[in-house]
Amino acid sequence: MIHSFKLPELRVGQDAIPGMSIPVHFEANTTSEEFLQKMVGTPREGKGLEIACAQLCGLGHYRMRGYLSIETEDEYNTWLELQAQYLEEEGEEDEWGDEDDW
Repeated sequence: MIHSFKLPELRVGQDAIPGMSIPVHFEANTTSEEFLQKMVGTPREGKGLEIACAQLCGLGHYRMRGYLSIETEDEYNTWLELQAQYLEEEGEEDEWGDEDDW
């Protein structure tokens, strides 16, 4: 089943063929926040950068969508630090107990 990865607002698209690795390269010219601000007062207000399947691919085609989040480099680095802290904190508490408890 062929699909087609599409970022309509960024004019990015690429067919997705099962079993093939097909890279997609693009440089975003806006952040998600800037995009949302531009959409105020339009029918797209409050809706983010859509990820869609542009190939009619079967019964579940209408459900194949998501939203892309584009951040500044500083915002991304802040998010990355928070994720590392979270993993360190969560890693200290083992929900499974000790090996002796098995």
